[in-house]
Amino acid sequence: MALIDLKVLDCRVGVALIDMPGRPLNVFSESLMSELEKVVERACNELEGLVITSGKHTFVAGADLVMIKDFARMRFDADRAEMKRRFSRLGRIFRCIEQSPIPIVAAINGLALGGGLELAMACHGRVCVDSESPMLGVPEIKLGLFPGAGGTQRLPRLIGVEAAIPLLLDGESVTPAVALELGLVDELAAREKLVDRAVDLALSLSPGACWDDPSWGLPAAEVQLVKSPDWPSFCLQRCHWKAGRPDLYPAVDCIIRCLSKGLPLPIDEGSDVEWDIFVDLMSGPIAANMVVTCFLNKSLVDGDAAAHCRSTIRSTLAVALSESRGDSAELSTALRAVDAGSLLKLTGSTDSRAQTTFSDQQRAAGLSVLGLLAHKVFSDTLQSYELIDAVSVLTLGWPAWTGGPVAFLAMLQREEIKNWTPDDELQELIGSIPKPLKIKADYSHMFN
Repeated sequence: MALIDLKVLDCRVGVALIDMPGRPLNVFSESLMSELEKVVERACNELEGLVITSGKHTFVAGADLVMIKDFARMRFDADRAEMKRRFSRLGRIFRCIEQSPIPIVAAINGLALGGGLELAMACHGRVCVDSESPMLGVPEIKLGLFPGAGGTQRLPRLIGVEAAIPLLLDGESVTPAVALELGLVDELAAREKLVDRAVDLALSLSPGACWDDPSWGLPAAEVQLVKSPDWPSFCLQRCHWKAGRPDLYPAVDCIIRCLSKGLPLPIDEGSDVEWDIFVDLMSGPIAANMVVTCFLNKSLVDGDAAAHCRSTIRSTLAVALSESRGDSAELSTALRAVDAGSLLKLTGSTDSRAQTTFSDQQRAAGLSVLGLLAHKVFSDTLQSYELIDAVSVLTLGWPAWTGGPVAFLAMLQREEIKNWTPDDELQELIGSIPKPLKIKADYSHMFN
């Protein structure tokens, strides 16, 4: 069944309507990528221009995260070259769009998130529907990922490095009006005139991106900024991670490295840097854990089963924390060292201290506490592993980087946490679990 309907207008501009059957949103799947390749190839051979838009109320909402989960399994079986080949496919398609011999314009009729915004940025022009709602963004950081189809390279080249930092590292969306002000889109239009305005723009544009012009270069001040030793701290101070734990979320450092290493280079070389760093990210467990829990399983937190699970876990954690040995201030510091300070609220206590850096000893103490709490939740909660993790992370403040108590125990089973060895008590508890909790990126059993 066709995913893209291409209509050719009398002016020899094609209008490619993306409309994935049976899905509420358009997302980049393997099949949509293949069809987009064919449509762009046909347009380049037969037409004078191309407009890409959507048959749904949204444009393209990003990548198919089920496919991303499949990517996460590759770290167990594929070599680095195969991982890079698959992970870079969408980015290579976007590069073909960008280098096409005909002008290609995105008519953004609704949400353009993640890969959807990356698609729009690869086009030579962008017309966006006029709306007061935030619609354009790259929210991947919230799922432990980053926009790896050229997003870290095009966005700062398009709107400037400093403007791009909060969009990439906070993952918040902007309204069309803000996007226009930033230079992220070229024009706003009423919904009923959107495609017509995009066609007009395609007829007036020359193909090609400004950064493909040999005379173009990133401004010298921006090159100096991204190469500065202070670049990482500069980035963190301009987003919410300043007071967070970016060291526990590798996607943060990955974005910062993509910018510092890729932006001074030509776009092709910069994209290659981005794809290598994306392989680095997907070679570890955190991105996969967060995608599964924070997106694929987020619908599980509704309903009676989730309410019962939440009550059980809340009670278990409150009792376990109240009975924890040692000084309460030390416990608080240990939890905050692993981004688990929100769990203190379950006991009715809070810690408002501003400490944001922690010693190796404090981190080790936090990991030990988290491991004991995870085992207690795992032992006391007779619900599916998926539900336990989703409820814990999305409703009770369990640290998202772990993917949840069960996913964290699976990390401990696999010895996936670097530079730390569990103490004897925790090792004994881990060893007492009679089965692997995850097989590759999938939970191995539904129930305890």
